[in-house]
Amino acid sequence: PNPINRNFIHGIIQDITEKEFTKNELIEKENKYKRLVDNIPGALYIFSNKRGGIYYSNRVESILGYSLTDLQENPFLWQQSILDEDKLKIRELTNNLKQDREFEVEYQIRTKSGELKWILDRSTHIKIQEDEIIIEGLAMDITERKQFEEALRKNEEQFRSLAENSTDYIMRYDRECRHIYANSACLK
Repeated sequence: PNPINRNFIHGIIQDITEKEFTKNELIEKENKYKRLVDNIPGALYIFSNKRGGIYYSNRVESILGYSLTDLQENPFLWQQSILDEDKLKIRELTNNLKQDREFEVEYQIRTKSGELKWILDRSTHIKIQEDEIIIEGLAMDITERKQFEEALRKNEEQFRSLAENSTDYIMRYDRECRHIYANSACLK
């Protein structure tokens, strides 16, 4: 036996400065990404024709009215919300997709509360693996724009009706003084 009783502590020292720096950098990048995604005026999504919605950003709730939990529990909820008259258009579009081909389509959905909304859906990436189509995209609520377009169309119809039924001569010219419109009274 050794007459000297010594207690030894064994240990390893490792410099983790770089690892911590990389971790903090990753956290900052994730925070920037989250801020960007949360402030896009639409819902980012990843959709599979086989699995349904794989990912939705937080904005989906303000558009569709359903929570992220609702969409996770029912992955095809967004597609079920599309109005029947638009489902055929969407189905045809999906069936004709090609790898790396983007699309843009407008359709109507019925929200959780029953409200009708117009959606502009733009794909950003499409991946086809065997019989599965995976679409990454952005869905934006364009209801206000559609309402404005409809109001403008109605105003134009009213103007046209008034102009056509007027007994006064009504003519329009462009900035180069080219004749672009004459009502029926001018043509008599």
